[in-house]
Amino acid sequence: VSFWEDIILLLIISAILFIFTVSFEIYTVRKNDLKNQQK
Repeated sequence: VSFWEDIILLLIISAILFIFTVSFEIYTVRKNDLKNQQK
């Protein structure tokens, strides 16, 4: 395995983790907003 393939693989994994984390944060905030609106 070459050096560049390692870097690209790490970048892809980092991007997926980053997107997943951000999506989860947004989902949690939206869920809380919906709960607050129902009150």
